[in-house]
Amino acid sequence: LGSSQGDPPEPLLSDPEGRLRGYCKAVAEACPEAAAMILEGLLQLGDVPKWQRRLASKLLEIDTEKAVPHWLLRHALRWWKHLDSVGDARSLLVARVRRDYSASLSRSDRLRRQILIADAAQDVDVACGSGPKRSAWCFRDWCGALQMWGDTRWDFSLETMRVRATVACFPYARPLAEEVPCEDSPEVEAEAPELELELLPEAGKAEESGTPGAPFDRAEAYDPGYVAPFLTGRLRVAWAEAAKQSSDQEKSLEFGTTLSSVISGGVLELLLLASACTDAVLRACALEGLSIVVAMAEQWDDVITDKAAARDGGRGTRAPRRLPFKHLP
Repeated sequence: LGSSQGDPPEPLLSDPEGRLRGYCKAVAEACPEAAAMILEGLLQLGDVPKWQRRLASKLLEIDTEKAVPHWLLRHALRWWKHLDSVGDARSLLVARVRRDYSASLSRSDRLRRQILIADAAQDVDVACGSGPKRSAWCFRDWCGALQMWGDTRWDFSLETMRVRATVACFPYARPLAEEVPCEDSPEVEAEAPELELELLPEAGKAEESGTPGAPFDRAEAYDPGYVAPFLTGRLRVAWAEAAKQSSDQEKSLEFGTTLSSVISGGVLELLLLASACTDAVLRACALEGLSIVVAMAEQWDDVITDKAAARDGGRGTRAPRRLPFKHLP
């Protein structure tokens, strides 16, 4: 603080806010991760001036060729409420996170999931567990905004091997909202994440996969904390689109195509498993998804039965009811 000649240090109380602002900006240019740690400490003081919000938003603009680092994801979650929802920085970060997301239970994907849930719900508390207690049916407000992970076109079918891995070690205790984790721990980074170990029991053996004795990779399992709301959101959209069809035959075609994929593509299995989750929101979400599947099957069955009765000459003999779970592949 003083000069090398022993001059008295300049009073620290001389514009302390300006000194702090200049220091944080300098640190942000030299080491963005250190600046994020400083901002996290300042955030706990309660008062958030504009320069802190601008600096926190600027950190989101850091461009990396690799995946978004953990510290930046944690920084975004902690500052989410104070960041501009219509600014480019937050939207660009969400796009990068969605690009890297694979809907797994890995440590990185759990952080990415929180970002994507917060963006879809326009409320970070939904993903981070803070704020007032919400209804179990709150997912209806945002599940339709969740998008498919990766660059694969959604067709109501999931990867077979990943479905098997999920069934083998399904995390029934998976919470929809979880706290933002602390800084990286070398021990946790080197091995399996602590939360993942708490969530998942010992994985089963993969005899079904053709590799006897080889355990399923937990990182391959789907995360019901994202997949269950996503599936229900897609089913709600499919139901609404089919309802717009003018004829019963067109509705039957829509429902039949969707049901075939849902039943044979692993969606039905994951919704049934998620209906036993301990988290009330995920459980309600899965139950609504299953109710849509049942409603589709009922209407599809009615159309098939009515067409068969019409071919019968209208003699009042109703064709036997067909169960889509038996007749669809």
